[in-house]
Amino acid sequence: MCNTSLTETEREQCLGAFAKIKSLKLENNLLPWEDIARITQLFPTLSIFSASSNLYSTLTSHTLNPAITDLTLEDNLITSLSDLESLTKLPNLQRLILKSNKISEVTTSGPSIPVFAHTLREVDLSFNEISTWSFIESLAHVFPGLKSLRVSHNPLYESLQAPDGRALTADDGYMLTLARLGNLTTLNHSPINAKERLNAESYYLSLIAREVQFAPENLRDQILNKHPRYKWLCEEYGEPDIQRSHNAVNPNSLAARLLRIRFYLATSKSDSYEAQIPMSFTAYTVQGIAGKHFGIKPWKCKLIWETGDWISARKATADIVDEDWDSDDSDEEIGMERILREVEIVPGTRSIGTWIDGTEATVRVEVD
Repeated sequence: MCNTSLTETEREQCLGAFAKIKSLKLENNLLPWEDIARITQLFPTLSIFSASSNLYSTLTSHTLNPAITDLTLEDNLITSLSDLESLTKLPNLQRLILKSNKISEVTTSGPSIPVFAHTLREVDLSFNEISTWSFIESLAHVFPGLKSLRVSHNPLYESLQAPDGRALTADDGYMLTLARLGNLTTLNHSPINAKERLNAESYYLSLIAREVQFAPENLRDQILNKHPRYKWLCEEYGEPDIQRSHNAVNPNSLAARLLRIRFYLATSKSDSYEAQIPMSFTAYTVQGIAGKHFGIKPWKCKLIWETGDWISARKATADIVDEDWDSDDSDEEIGMERILREVEIVPGTRSIGTWIDGTEATVRVEVD
């Protein structure tokens, strides 16, 4: 595609003059997208391009230079990912910055969704208008190669609630985000390690179970269909035991806002202490309560919630080598074992009610 305001000779001169330019910004100029796209074609080795603050609400079908790998469209007026359809034709795109737009939908009309190249691994959707989990879950289809996501400062994370009515923090929301997107390795600039993913996914699975538990029986399938990863999570961690009780505590009552926690010392299981603690207490406060009772400086206390849930985990390499490889176990079972899931309650301002599911818990106190 060429710029029609240039003669062929002028275009060739531009291609030669701009041959070594790899980064270009065309910001705050209000040029039509068609002109922007044509200009990028005059830079044969262009890899980094920004067209921020140009008041774009949608992009026309004109395509940018296919050599671009890093694209920034920050501070525009885009409301839907389908408004970016022309960008799906960029075969080498690796990084897409959409910060500070108005994005709230995947598509504005029709069932089809835009699908970007598998090369696109990093997307920034912070400071937009995202308010639904369905949008977050659709990102796995829109960006099939997505590994790194930034999604902070969106309305979704400002008013989250657990199925039992407890308020969830933005940090809880980010944990549920990585649980919903199985291929993410980085979220909001923070690398995701194996322990964080295990905790997030098992926590998400427990919330799904509680959502079913608190809803009428006839809504079970409808609820589970809202969680695309539920089947996979059950295969990975085991299907949760959903128990309904006619004597269940009203989630809006005072009793539902208290946790009954049994603390015990890792060095002496018989040395235990039970307390009722408001769910709103921070992890710092609970650490102080445990430390005071056992006569340990709070900052030396390491709190481990014993969930009672069994999960699959890989055995240590030495254990696998020593196994009898003539066993009848399938390939999927080799090197796997069932262990009890434990969650370390990290000291901080996050409320204890968002660390622990249910109203009763056993917490092991270790001394660092």
